[in-house]
Amino acid sequence: MQVRTIASRPNETPLAFPSPSREGLGEGDEKIRRDEGVKIAVSLPKEQFEQIESLCRQLKLSRSALASQAIYQFLKACQEEEDIRRYIEGYRKHPETEKELAEAAALAQLVLVAEEWEG
Repeated sequence: MQVRTIASRPNETPLAFPSPSREGLGEGDEKIRRDEGVKIAVSLPKEQFEQIESLCRQLKLSRSALASQAIYQFLKACQEEEDIRRYIEGYRKHPETEKELAEAAALAQLVLVAEEWEG
């Protein structure tokens, strides 16, 4: 996994986070390269904008770097939620059998017996 840093101002603290991979890109997305950026315009309430400006000064980040990191973290959290949802769905569709549960319990007991316990 490649890691890139974002710092667009000379005194800015760079943020490091994994560079996006090309996996999962749809048809036509091959034109987008990892090092190319896409500009977006966002309308925010004035109070939020002022909070962002304050945070950018405090962290010595550009608005772009802060927004990139926030979006990255949001997308990562969404992916983790989706992974958990799919994991749970898989277990609901294919729960462990009684035999599998008994085998897991027997293995756990073997491991626990081998551990030294303070008492």
